[in-house]
Amino acid sequence: MSLYHELKRRNVIRVAFAYLALSWLLTEVASVLFPGFGIPDWAFRFLVIVLALGFISTLIFSWAFEITPEGLKREKDVVREESITRFTAKRLDGITIGLIVVAVLFIVADRFWLGPKQAPPSASAEVATEDSLITAPEPAVALDLHKSIAVLPFTNRSANPEDAYFVDGIHDDLLTYISKIGAIRTISRTSVMRYRNTDKSIPEIAGELGVGTVLEGGVQRAGAQIRINVQLIDAQTDEHLWAEIYDRELTAGNIFAIQSEISRAISEALQAVLTPSEQQRIQTIPTESLEAYEAYLLGKQRMERRSTDALEDAVKYLNQAVEIDPQFALAWSALGDTYLLQRTNSGVAENELLLNAQDAINKALEIDPELGEAYTSRGMLQYNVDDMEGAEHFYLKAIELAPNYPRTYHWYSILLRYQGRDEEAFEMISMAAQLDPLSPIIRNNLALAFRTQGRHQEALEELEKIIEIDPAFAGAYFAMATIEYQVFNRMARAAQSYVKGTRLNPGSAGAYAELVQLYLELGAVDRAGRLFDRSRDLAPDGYGANWGELLLRIYRGDTDGINENVSAIVTYFGTGKLEAQFSVAQLRNRFITDQQYARALDVYSSTYPEFLDVSDLTIGLHNYRAAIDLALVLQKTGELQRADDLLDLCQDFIRDRPRLGWWGGYWISDVLIWALKGEKTKALSALRQATDEGWRALWWYYLHHDPNLDSIRGEPEFQSIVSEIEADMSAQLQQIRDMEQSGEIPAIPGVNFDSN
Repeated sequence: MSLYHELKRRNVIRVAFAYLALSWLLTEVASVLFPGFGIPDWAFRFLVIVLALGFISTLIFSWAFEITPEGLKREKDVVREESITRFTAKRLDGITIGLIVVAVLFIVADRFWLGPKQAPPSASAEVATEDSLITAPEPAVALDLHKSIAVLPFTNRSANPEDAYFVDGIHDDLLTYISKIGAIRTISRTSVMRYRNTDKSIPEIAGELGVGTVLEGGVQRAGAQIRINVQLIDAQTDEHLWAEIYDRELTAGNIFAIQSEISRAISEALQAVLTPSEQQRIQTIPTESLEAYEAYLLGKQRMERRSTDALEDAVKYLNQAVEIDPQFALAWSALGDTYLLQRTNSGVAENELLLNAQDAINKALEIDPELGEAYTSRGMLQYNVDDMEGAEHFYLKAIELAPNYPRTYHWYSILLRYQGRDEEAFEMISMAAQLDPLSPIIRNNLALAFRTQGRHQEALEELEKIIEIDPAFAGAYFAMATIEYQVFNRMARAAQSYVKGTRLNPGSAGAYAELVQLYLELGAVDRAGRLFDRSRDLAPDGYGANWGELLLRIYRGDTDGINENVSAIVTYFGTGKLEAQFSVAQLRNRFITDQQYARALDVYSSTYPEFLDVSDLTIGLHNYRAAIDLALVLQKTGELQRADDLLDLCQDFIRDRPRLGWWGGYWISDVLIWALKGEKTKALSALRQATDEGWRALWWYYLHHDPNLDSIRGEPEFQSIVSEIEADMSAQLQQIRDMEQSGEIPAIPGVNFDSN
């Protein structure tokens, strides 16, 4: 008899099917019930392992033993004519079918009765202001409004109005707790804070933020006691789903315990199952020290303002928090974020800030390896030291641990945009905007995503909406100025926006450096010099001072001291940013002028080692400008084929990109490529097209100094274009002076142009 027929006769195959059906049912039940009872993840894995091991044992047992009327006997002891395996087979078939039916019924019940309710009709994701309609980006996937929540600012019910910061801090921390629940989409603090003291109804607020539920409440602090009352409201019906009052002794531990209890109650009300790891995260008590907690709250609130003075205050308060409680991981993480944010808003040296940030973030993760916010901070730190792979790893880890933390998606989008992964970048910044639809800084980066894609008018419209949301947000004016200057060649409007931004944030050294560049385009070198002096006064070792000084030295033809500027800029940006690629080219130019071509080649071999193997080279935003500059060096050293290969790769890359724009635009890269290939007619035609379209970015460098264009610089058409641009810049400078006289462009803080 064959093995198959013997297995069938002994019911081994039927036992296998019955066992698999039972295992399926058990794992389905466990996957639903274990999280609800707080049973840890390892228990589910243990159950699966036990069932797998039991499968083998069960098959062996069914082969060796048989059920008889007298009970269980070894198979070899059963007389074949007395065997009842055919009757046992029918019972096994019935058991198997029954188990499968029960499993299917359980799955259906879980999906339609035990699981989420059907989402109500989609609410409008629009945010109304007094004068306009601010529309949040369309979600990438359909959202379950039932499992979405906006936590409105809590009311301060204390006798002391100064307790307002404490109430806001508790509100912010509760948001953080709820945001750790992956099944609930939580609107961020920046957006909900705009509804403080609103007279809008709950359905109106929910409709504007695109959520299905709203939590409101109040905090009363009286001596050594604290009372927190909250109520969860269904936005569709305006009815209470759940409400509770918490009266406790005022301790940090009790505050965090209340927040944990509220988070669990909300998840139950919204039928959102907490995973064991999420339960553990929301039960964590970050600090037992009320004094440390209060210092942390003050630091967090100052950090969110993003101005120079506020960030200095944030460092002070957060350092106090970690001095009081060195095991306060959240405070360490916030301190690391503050140091990173200070890089463009502080006079502290770049390396010092990065080291301080690294120490703080590492300390946070050492204390709490599951702190999602700290992984976000670590991602930005790695990005700033040019470790893109490491940065992406940490951002993805942060999303896993804190799926509703908008800063992760925001900062991750910056990395993706830097890598030229525009569609992914847009998806990430759109997700951030859904979680925090009224955040100026996030919507500012949404505008940058539009700009990178060449959607410049949409970017400007987005920036105008930001100013409607927050007229005091300086970043929107800076971004608007860059588009007006870089894309539309409207220098007066750009200057006006730059000045508005600097008046709102006069401590931003980087903003003064951008004005240095603008006035060099206009030929106002004296004005550029005074702006550089201001940038240097604010941050002597910062990016702004080094960028401004580098441009001034090139413009004046005095490049003896550029090495330090280039080193500082590359250290700040890594090698991939446009500013870094431009800076490295200045070292190349000096060696080319001195005919030291081998040394020029060494510059690129050490800075861009990927260029050593052209056969396996990926060209992108992070290196295509440097590749064009290297091609000239290769031509000088006789490596003509390698130079042509590089130029071809760069030409392929820019073919589908926009010409205009600071980061995403390729400017006159096509002109440089044609000129290096000796195609003068094509180069001049491309230059004419670029000029007519409005290109002016660093025009004086490219047309007067860049050796890539030496082959066409003597052509009459080239000289004609230079004259046209010079006349245009002169006229626009006069327009700026007229607007200054009329008051349309006010004085720049800390800078006196006199009659310049």
